Amino acid sequence: MSIDEHIQFFIRCQFNAYCKKAIANKAKEVKRRNKKRWENEYYFEDLSPFDQERIQMVEEFFEEEPTHYLVGGQVVPKFVLDRAIESLPEKGRTVVHLYYYDNLTDHEISEKLNVPRRSVNHRRNSALEKIKQYLEEHKHDKDE
Repeated sequence: MSIDEHIQFFIRCQFNAYCKKAIANKAKEVKRRNKKRWENEYYFEDLSPFDQERIQMVEEFFEEEPTHYLVGGQVVPKFVLDRAIESLPEKGRTVVHLYYYDNLTDHEISEKLNVPRRSVNHRRNSALEKIKQYLEEHKHDKDE
């Protein structure tokens, strides 16, 4: 084996060792994360009937549509938030609706609207700024 071949072999061995170590560390991290998640998860059937009933009661509690929302640390009446969303341009309103009401991710919204993900993110952020601005201008509209 020549010196160049020996050096290349040595470099390849070092790289292989580095890759194996990186993979092992990532596997440990995933295992640690999953262990924490599994410690906090319970199957519904493992709960007592009393706990199952309590969970169902919570679900019933949220069946009514809320009359107020907490936005930026402020309690805002639903009609004011609705007006703020209605005042948005159509593109921003669509993204806000899909993100907050339909619980879609930026990636899912971008696929649905055929626009880049960064555009979805920009539209959502600019819509939120306009909503904040609207709420600031109309913060005294508490009744109606």
